[in-house]
Amino acid sequence: MWKKVIDELLRIRNLEDDWDREGTEAPYPSLVDRAITLAMDFEALNNPPAERVLVSVNGTIYFEWHTPAGYQEIEVTSPRNAESRFVPIGSKSTIVEDFEF
Repeated sequence: MWKKVIDELLRIRNLEDDWDREGTEAPYPSLVDRAITLAMDFEALNNPPAERVLVSVNGTIYFEWHTPAGYQEIEVTSPRNAESRFVPIGSKSTIVEDFEF
């Protein structure tokens, strides 16, 4: 359910620097806000909710899905950019697509 994803993004938005006790900087609020908007857009389009959403040590946000067709992730890299990666089942290659909002 997208509500769980959005709730996790709201939790991530409140992270402070050194959130992982390894000195990692918190993600920029504007990047998290964009990830929330993206989640809401996906929900409005009736896309299945991400199975997991997480913040990386680089301050980016990942959405992850495991589907019968393969593994899909979208990394929100800035308030204006994201990268989609898809690995089809049985494949060793990754399909990568950059997009702007």
